[in-house]
Amino acid sequence: MVREHADRAGELVSSPEAERLLSAARLDELPWEDVTIPVEGQPTPFQLFEVQDGWWVAAGRGPNADLTLASRSVPLAGLALARVTDQPVPAPRRHLERPQTPARQFPADAGPAAVIPGHACVDLIFEGSRLLSGSVGGQPVRLDLNAPTHEGAAAGTIAGIPVSATWENQDNYYVYPDVSAGLTGSFAGQPAELHATFHLEPGYFFDYGMIIGRIGADDLKATVERVSGGLGSTSTVAVEGMLGSIAFTIYAAIDGPLTSGQIRGTVAGSPIRLDAARTRHPDMTRLTGSYQGPPALLALTAGALLHFI
Repeated sequence: MVREHADRAGELVSSPEAERLLSAARLDELPWEDVTIPVEGQPTPFQLFEVQDGWWVAAGRGPNADLTLASRSVPLAGLALARVTDQPVPAPRRHLERPQTPARQFPADAGPAAVIPGHACVDLIFEGSRLLSGSVGGQPVRLDLNAPTHEGAAAGTIAGIPVSATWENQDNYYVYPDVSAGLTGSFAGQPAELHATFHLEPGYFFDYGMIIGRIGADDLKATVERVSGGLGSTSTVAVEGMLGSIAFTIYAAIDGPLTSGQIRGTVAGSPIRLDAARTRHPDMTRLTGSYQGPPALLALTAGALLHFI
């Protein structure tokens, strides 16, 4: 029953958290609760999932139709459904598609990954959407990190460097088409502050964005645009800019089920190649590959990728 309604419910929400929940729903891996909601005066069984902060979704089967509900801030207590017969029939909703496939392509791998030298090796595990641990270039990583969330925080060390941050992303359920995000914190004892704006197309598809700010003594400025290819998904972007005097071009791709990702590109002329894979039993994402460049840029890149898978 849940799987039958998961795709339809996906039309109502568009955020990393929601997409992940819907992917899990299709696999019957969410803790659904049996509830009863009156439908035309008849008690009707539904399956309900409390998403967060008063947001819930429910699926049930009425006498003449399957029913999918998604609600924000409407309490379940006292809710009843009734047929409305005196309203005009709405026009069919136009199917929304991206207007044009971008010409810019996610870079194809030239061949299998080579042996990674120790100073460039990345081996990280993100467990339970709470703990990022492992090593970067042989240096330890341990971050308490809650993701994906619209408002979150991270604290710990990456490559042995102390890091702390809080961030807030506007919810595109309420803010559209230009969605902003901000991050404040510290890196290696120096203040960090970033601001971003992302423009969405009709249908909540990502179009382009800009990130500006400062990490310690280094200014950061980058543009983000959608590109083609990469894991056969529309969730593919290119991020290009400068951190201080270091130029970078980073491509990121995420698959449709939000279970794997790839990062390719260059940082200060050195190649970056990272692969991420998520398992649900246990809930864990492993991020491995090679990276040579500022640890602060790796922290931002890895954090952004983990926000979506």
